[in-house]
Amino acid sequence: MTTKTSKQNLIMLKNALLIKNLHNIDKKILGQNIKNYRLFNNLTQLELSKKVGLTISAINKIENGINYPKKENLLKICKILNVHLYQLCKNC
Repeated sequence: MTTKTSKQNLIMLKNALLIKNLHNIDKKILGQNIKNYRLFNNLTQLELSKKVGLTISAINKIENGINYPKKENLLKICKILNVHLYQLCKNC
């Protein structure tokens, strides 16, 4: 197994564990991380909401730590923001 493949497998494992235990993740920190990566990618809440298929209100509630995103929406957010799930959940 190559180093790249090993790293990809480790990332997939981390992502699977995080998805399985999403309810244990701090909503406020997750939301702040999503906001930080959204701003880093020069996206507004409206732009992110359209790309994910959510309302602006839903994105706002996620970023403010009021609601958890659904698992499938969280994975969409990762893809749009070009970030791994474990990076979004850092310090959560």
